[in-house]
Amino acid sequence: MKTRRLIPFLAIAALSISCSGNSQNSDKGGDKSEAKSEMKKEAKDAKKEFKEQKQKVVKDLEALKSDANNQLSKLDEKIADASDDAKDKMKMQKTKIENEIEELDAKIKEVKASGETEFTKMKNETEEFLKKTKMDLKDAWNEMTEEEK
Repeated sequence: MKTRRLIPFLAIAALSISCSGNSQNSDKGGDKSEAKSEMKKEAKDAKKEFKEQKQKVVKDLEALKSDANNQLSKLDEKIADASDDAKDKMKMQKTKIENEIEELDAKIKEVKASGETEFTKMKNETEEFLKKTKMDLKDAWNEMTEEEK
């Protein structure tokens, strides 16, 4: 899978190298132009795949942020009806969720601003972050709902 993803990026690099000053080799015929057009196609496909992956990551982050905001709204409603001891615990949970939302906002901005080379690294980091955040939010929600029982 990694090899498949590396090939288009290598094609981009090879294309940029072949386009930089090798015009004296143009008399070698159709083989070179076919290879060049194939590399251009692969580069175009790689850019398209990059954009699609980037949009998917942003969509996942925004969905998680939306879930966190929904949990925050529900928590606010429960805080209003809770006892003083429970309110303090719920406010701590609320703070955790708000911090997660801030981290999600920062990740969304970072992903949107990233280029292709940064994106691959960031994508892996973001996937780990999503897993961690989902677990943190799930734990916070479970703690809150257990306190009600």
